[in-house]
Amino acid sequence: MNNMTSPAPDYLDLSDPARFCDSALSLLARGVRDRRSAFHVINLATLSPTGLPRVRNVVLRGCEPRHALLVFHTDRRSEKFQDLGTESHAEIAAYDSGHKLQLRLAGPVRLHYLCDRAAEAWAHMTANARAVYAHSEPPGALKAKDDAPAPLLNDEAAYQNFVICHLHLRRLDILFLKAGGHLRAIGTMNEAGQIEADWVIP
Repeated sequence: MNNMTSPAPDYLDLSDPARFCDSALSLLARGVRDRRSAFHVINLATLSPTGLPRVRNVVLRGCEPRHALLVFHTDRRSEKFQDLGTESHAEIAAYDSGHKLQLRLAGPVRLHYLCDRAAEAWAHMTANARAVYAHSEPPGALKAKDDAPAPLLNDEAAYQNFVICHLHLRRLDILFLKAGGHLRAIGTMNEAGQIEADWVIP
């Protein structure tokens, strides 16, 4: 492509569309550990049981490009859980203004709760992180008019609400706002993390 003549940034491989997508996913993976990364909190879009779109922010808990996997958590009583239980396909959107990079990643989401995987993750969570799931009322419930705090569930009961969500990457749409000409690639990913992609018009 004739707009690749300007110097490439050191964080992206512009030599071909598959490598471009792979390097973008590597940058996304940094958001798991780096709270200052623009990719630490990302947008998740789902469909409600009535077919309405719903978008919210989620914290990126895991990103394993070699296994075509993204990880986030939710509450079993949440709308997000209801949505994914009805329609498992979802899409992630993330944008890093510093790197001028947008990622749209889609695929089916599998929900893991009350299982060995969830128990292991729960065991390594801080008390503050566990407290998110300890509210006796579900997410979105009206607060009491007297503003009295709702009682908290014990740790065992809170664990019942904890869900690990695995988004299995199948479609990638990566856009780089490049000086001199934007670059965009659309591709697919298999379970082994292998990418097939093409350059497309931005």
